[in-house]
Amino acid sequence: MYRTMDRAAGLLIAGLFLASFTPPAHAQSAPVIIDLSQPDQPMTLKLGMLSANIVVIGERRNDIQLEVDGGNSGRRIITPSGSQQIGGASYRLSATEENNIVEVSSDWRMSTLDITARIPASAAVNLWTTNDGTIVVENVRGEMQLRNTNGPITVKGAASAVIAESVNEDIDISFADLDGVTASSLSSVNGDLAVGLPGQPKAQVHIDTARGQISSDFEIEVQPSEPKVSRSEDSGTIEIAVENMIIANINGGGPVIRMKTLNGNIQINDADMTR
Repeated sequence: MYRTMDRAAGLLIAGLFLASFTPPAHAQSAPVIIDLSQPDQPMTLKLGMLSANIVVIGERRNDIQLEVDGGNSGRRIITPSGSQQIGGASYRLSATEENNIVEVSSDWRMSTLDITARIPASAAVNLWTTNDGTIVVENVRGEMQLRNTNGPITVKGAASAVIAESVNEDIDISFADLDGVTASSLSSVNGDLAVGLPGQPKAQVHIDTARGQISSDFEIEVQPSEPKVSRSEDSGTIEIAVENMIIANINGGGPVIRMKTLNGNIQINDADMTR
């Protein structure tokens, strides 16, 4: 296991560069431990990569553990006797920590990285990936900002606000409780949206789908609402947008959960039935 430098010996650089590695001969690196400047205080993980399968797991811990697998790059060696595939891949990953904000990134573009981050359960997370990866978050109770352009997003055990955006895939968010939730938003163009609510939830859902079906495990009370019309003029062009949102209360209303998709279905599920 690779552990970061002793913090007492690294005060001059304030932990600004804690981990950078390039496994030359195998795909999976040893776990990397990143210590926090203030281990008893809330922290934030920012992790963004062009192509990655990202898994973030909340645990009882006061540091971060990263596990990375570079997959298989498809490298081959051709000799007079034939062609031979060489397993593994090289890649480079950088992680920085400053004032309990940990940023993890990679500019590697040749293959999809599989990265698992084990973090304090109370942490906030900001995750993004673009090319056919996945984002999975489990048992993290801090606020989340999640963006996956061409892949799905799955969250289990959320307990704070979740902002999740995908263009072409599904989003599935399950809450452990709603006591610490302010407002959340799920948005996709072509994907289905599902939100799981626990117990006898009190929530207000704002639903917008052009072509999809809406289903709910709970009785909902649709509120009267008027279409929202906006107009803008620029260089002689007039644009008019009409947003006809369905606003509905569950058990009298509570935190707002906005769900918007163009071509997908929307589901409001009983989280207790799916555990």
